[in-house]
Amino acid sequence: MVVRRARRRRQTRRVLPLREIDRFARTVDETWRSPVADAVAAAWGRPPGAARWWRSSATHVVVLPASDDVPRAYLRFAPADVVPRESVETVARLTTALVEDGLAIAPLLPSADGDVVTVATDLGPVHATCVLAARGSELDLDELTDARARTWGGVVAAFHDATDRVAVLAPDVVHALPTLGARLAAAAETLAGLGDVEAAVAARTVGDRLAGRDDGPGTTTVVHGDLELDNLAWDGDAVTVFDLDEATRAPHAVDLAHALRDLVEAGRPRPGLRRLHEAVVTGYLARRPALEPELADLPLLHAALAAVSAGRVASVLAEGLDLPDDVLPDLRTRLAGLLAGHRRDLLAAVAP
Repeated sequence: MVVRRARRRRQTRRVLPLREIDRFARTVDETWRSPVADAVAAAWGRPPGAARWWRSSATHVVVLPASDDVPRAYLRFAPADVVPRESVETVARLTTALVEDGLAIAPLLPSADGDVVTVATDLGPVHATCVLAARGSELDLDELTDARARTWGGVVAAFHDATDRVAVLAPDVVHALPTLGARLAAAAETLAGLGDVEAAVAARTVGDRLAGRDDGPGTTTVVHGDLELDNLAWDGDAVTVFDLDEATRAPHAVDLAHALRDLVEAGRPRPGLRRLHEAVVTGYLARRPALEPELADLPLLHAALAAVSAGRVASVLAEGLDLPDDVLPDLRTRLAGLLAGHRRDLLAAVAP
């Protein structure tokens, strides 16, 4: 069995159950082909063997290489009993609305049956979408310069400019998104249910401090929810956004907290990275100066992200406790380390 390209990052997004990742991985051969991926690719007119597994995280992702008349694309799919079709459709509608607004974002490639397709596979039904590959490549943190950091901040601001317009034109899409408050409440409930009372109380404390900022009457704020470097493709100075799975109703500064996540420790700039941290913020404020008063909330928002991540990772690890020790051992070890870090950051944020 093979497990490919697991993300090495400070996890905030949801993760498929380990059992589901393992089940799919066991269908993949040494050339990264899978009959499950073939079934999904067929909905986009691709022949058996065309799709190649890329990674599994929030969804299974497979690559569709460029053909004579279709550019390179990525299929993204998840078990129907894990990810509701409604949430996949909401993300697809938001993506299309942002493309139509003119944002530099990777567009969906529709199938003959629409943007979202439910496909029967050997592992059960899955909900799938297909996204055209963005031009350019991802940057690692050590490739980030002051100028690129400012550009990054400007991209976050441009995303918010677009979502603010879409919120007016498509309020039903916006209000179908979850709120940060709901995500925090779910995390607290999960942590309490798993017996981590200390972390659950801390998550509720953060939620109380942020109460009303993301789900009050008339709220139209939409954040990407995962605007870290690995969701941006750089082609010279042009940057394309992709992967809206974590889109949320929340204060705009949440996206800055996400963007700055690898540059901070316990909500504060890490030693040696303060200049890059300031450059991201400067790039954002150059386009949206009105946000500056909200920057005081960044440490609290970092704590909120730590709480949400802790709840998600703890749940995945708990669901995998009955799996044999030889099932995804590296991923489980990495998730355990992430959980410890998220929990540490959360508790530090609410300490007296």
